[in-house]
Amino acid sequence: MNLSSVSNNEPDLLTECPASQPRKPPSKKRDRVIEATTDGSLFVGADEFCNSQEVNDIINLLPICYVGNKKRMLMYIWRFLEEEGVRFDTVFDAFSGSCVFSFMSLMMGKHVVSNDIMSYPSLLAVSLFGPKKMCPSDSDLLRVMGDEIDPSNNIHVADQWEGMFFTEKECKFLNSYRSNMISLYGPSVFAGELTDGRKKIISLVPGCEAKETDGMRSNSFMLYLILTLLHQLCFTGGRYFRRQLIARLEYRLDHIRNKGEEIYSKPMDFMWLKEIRQFMNILEAKKEEGGGTHKFVSDDIMNVLTSGNAPSADLVYLDPPYGGLSSNYVEIYRLFEEYIYGVKPDRVQHLVDHASRFKKPAGYREQFEEVLDQCDRYESWLISYNERSFASLEQIYESVRRFRSRVDIMETDIKYRYRKGTGKGNEFTILARQ
Repeated sequence: MNLSSVSNNEPDLLTECPASQPRKPPSKKRDRVIEATTDGSLFVGADEFCNSQEVNDIINLLPICYVGNKKRMLMYIWRFLEEEGVRFDTVFDAFSGSCVFSFMSLMMGKHVVSNDIMSYPSLLAVSLFGPKKMCPSDSDLLRVMGDEIDPSNNIHVADQWEGMFFTEKECKFLNSYRSNMISLYGPSVFAGELTDGRKKIISLVPGCEAKETDGMRSNSFMLYLILTLLHQLCFTGGRYFRRQLIARLEYRLDHIRNKGEEIYSKPMDFMWLKEIRQFMNILEAKKEEGGGTHKFVSDDIMNVLTSGNAPSADLVYLDPPYGGLSSNYVEIYRLFEEYIYGVKPDRVQHLVDHASRFKKPAGYREQFEEVLDQCDRYESWLISYNERSFASLEQIYESVRRFRSRVDIMETDIKYRYRKGTGKGNEFTILARQ
C-alpha cells in the first residue's frame, strides 16, 4: 500500500516580508480570551501581510472555537498543499464549519465557495464574509442588549434552560436580546443561499413565514455575536453536559474564564466586536485589491453535489464530522438551534432531513464514498480526519483509492483538549489527485 506519511511537528515560517518585523504568533491557549484586549490592537499592521504564515496568525486571533475547527491545523494544511505543489485558484469548502480554511483561501487570493447546513456556521459566514457596513456599531449592539423594547416579541425561548444552563437573569437577558432584534430589525434572518440560488431566510417567530426584509442581515450579525458570546463563555471543555457543548451552570460559573460572572456582565468584551471589525476591514481591502471572492451556500452536501449548480473549483476541501464521539452536531449545538428558531431541532425540517449525515460510524463509509463519487469534477481533493474517526486510516485510504490513483497523507500530532482531558491526537490530511 502506497500510504505515504509526512510528519510535521512545526510548520516552517515562510519568507518574511521585506523590512517587516515578525509578529508574535497567536497564543494557543484555549483560555486566551480572558487575557486579550478588545481594542483592536492585535491587528495592528495586519493589513500589510504578505505570506501564508501571517494570514494564519491573523485568523488565529478571531474568536472561533467551533467544534472540529482547524485553527491549529490550518498552517500545517496550507504548508502541505505548498510542499505538494498543488496549484489552485478556486476552492469549494464543502463542510466549512468555522470557515478558517475559507478565510485562509480568500486572504491568499483564491475564489471560494463555502457550504454548511448548520445555523451557527451559516451566521458566522454571512456575517464575517459580508459587507463591513453590516457589522453593528457599539450603539446598535447596546440597544439590542438594553431594556426590552416590545415584550410582545418575546417568546421566552430561554426559560426552559433556567437552572440548568443559565441563571434567571441570564435567561431574561437572552430573551430580551432576541426580542429586541425583532423589534429593531424585524423577524427574519439571512443565512446564505440554497443550492438553487434562493436566499435561505430563517423566521425568528415560530409558525410565521420567513420573508426577505431590510433588517435580516443585521439580525444575522446580532445572532452571530450572541452565539459567539455563549461559545466563548459557556464552552469550557471537558465532558459535554447532556450531550451539548454548553457547560452545566455551576461548573461554568466556577470556571476560571468566568470567575462567577454571568454572561451579561461584560458581553461586548467576549463578542470581540473590535477585532471582528478589523478582520472585516482586512478582507474588504483584499477584495478591493482584486483578490479573491466568496459565496456561502447553506444546504445538504448531497443536494449541493447532485444539483446542476454544484460549485466549480480546482480544489474541494472535505472536513465532515468524523463519525466519532463529537459528530452529532445537531445535538451538540441543539441549544443554539433552539435559540435561533425558537423551536426544537426536530421541528426544523432541513435539520431533520439532512443533518444526521455522518453522525455515527454505522453507515458512515457508504455515505463518505457517496460524497466522493460526486466529486469527480474537482481536480484535487483535500480531506481531514483523525485517529478517532469512523474508521482506521488504512480503511479511509482504501475508500479514497477507489476514486483516485494518487493519494498522499500528512500525519500531524496536535495537542488539544478533548472530552476526557488534555492529550495528543493524530490528525490526518489526505490529498487525492487524479
